[in-house]
Amino acid sequence: MTERYEQLTRTLVEKFSADPEQIDPGATLAELGLDSLAVAELFMNLQDEWDVPLQDDIDSMELTLEQVLKLAESAG
Repeated sequence: MTERYEQLTRTLVEKFSADPEQIDPGATLAELGLDSLAVAELFMNLQDEWDVPLQDDIDSMELTLEQVLKLAESAG
């Protein structure tokens, strides 16, 4: 996996208590137990870590981890 994917999964586990067993590129943020406030916080963390703006006006909770990474790639 990519370095960004590893950072994303580490952040989800350490800061948002996501179950490591449920994390895979096709899992949605909602499936990992994040609510809208947690998704907003996650995006702020990722923007700081990756130095890219992430669009947060979409239905972010239904994004898969793979889609989050694609958003970051397209923004940066």
